[in-house]
Amino acid sequence: MDDNYYVLVTGANSGIGFAICCRLIDEFLQTRPQSQTLVLIPTTRSRRKCDDTVRLLEAHLQKASRKAEKSFPGISMVLQKRVRFQPEILDLSAIVSVQQCAARLRSAIPKLDAMIFNAGIGGWTGINWPWAIYKILTDWVASNTWPVGFKKATIGMLNKPQISAKSSDGATCNGSGNGHRDANAAEPPLGEIFCANVFGHYLLGHYCAPLLSAARPDSGRIIWVSSLEAYASEFSFADFQGIKSDQPYESSKRLTDILALTFDMPSTSPWTSRYVSAGNQAAGEVTAEKKPRMYLSHPGIVITGIFPLPFPWLLTYVWMLAAYVARWLGSIWHPFL
Repeated sequence: MDDNYYVLVTGANSGIGFAICCRLIDEFLQTRPQSQTLVLIPTTRSRRKCDDTVRLLEAHLQKASRKAEKSFPGISMVLQKRVRFQPEILDLSAIVSVQQCAARLRSAIPKLDAMIFNAGIGGWTGINWPWAIYKILTDWVASNTWPVGFKKATIGMLNKPQISAKSSDGATCNGSGNGHRDANAAEPPLGEIFCANVFGHYLLGHYCAPLLSAARPDSGRIIWVSSLEAYASEFSFADFQGIKSDQPYESSKRLTDILALTFDMPSTSPWTSRYVSAGNQAAGEVTAEKKPRMYLSHPGIVITGIFPLPFPWLLTYVWMLAAYVARWLGSIWHPFL
C-alpha cells in the first residue's frame, strides 16, 4: 500500500493556488507521520510556469525546514525529503489538455487523496468607477465584501473550438476521450469562463475518479474553491454557462456552489454515482468502500492578480488599504490580518 499523500492543486502558480500549496506543505510537515511523503501536484498552463512554481515552492520548503532546524537540529534534511513536487501542464479551457493531463496522472500515480479545484479566470474588462466610489463611501464594509455592479465583463465570451483541437498523438478532442468525432458535427457553444472555472474541472474530476477511489480507506476528495460573489441573482439555468450574462464569473461560482452542495443529496445520487464511478479502474486494483467526497470552500476576500486593475502598482495598495479598513471595522471576510 502506497503511504504517500497525493494532492493536486489547479492554478498553483500564483494567488490562492500558490498559497494553498504553501499551506499544504506547512500543515503536512507538522501533522503527518514521519513515514509519509507529500506528493504535491501543482498544475499551470505552461512549462515555464510549472518550473517557476516548483522553484518557489522549493524555496518555501527550504524556509520551513530551516525554521524547524532551529528547534530540532538535524531535522532539516528529513523534512525536505518528505515533500515531492510533480507539476503538470493543464489548460482547463482545452478539453484535450484535460484529457491528456488525466491520462498522465493515471499512468504515473496510484491514487489521489485530494483534488483542489482553484484555477479560474474572471473575464473582467474594467470598473464602473462612479458606482464603485459611491458604494465604498456610503457602505464601506459591504462594498468591499460584495462589490455588486463594480466590475465590467464582456458578454458572450466563447471558448476556442474544441472539435478541431488535436492531441499530441493526433486524436481529435471530444468529451469521451476516445479520439473519434464526426468532422461535420456542429460544435455547440462553450462559454470561456464556464469552461475554465467549472466544466474543465468537472471533467478532470470525472477522468480522475479511479484515482480518487483508489485512495484508502475513505477514498479521495474534491474541494472546489468558490467565492463570496456567487450571487443567486447572476445565475440562470436557462443560461447555465453564463454566455449571455454580464457577470459570467459570478454565474460560474454560483454553479460551482450548486454542484458541490447537491453532490450528496439522494435526488442527485443517480448522476453523482456515475460521475465518481471507478468503472475504468485497472483489473484487480482495490478501491475504497466509500465514494469520493466533494467539498465547497471560499477564501474570503483576498488581494490577487485575477482582476486587471489599471495602474496595478498603485491601485493594488489602495485595494489592500480598503480591505484592511474593512477588517478593522469588523468584517469577518477579510482574514489576512
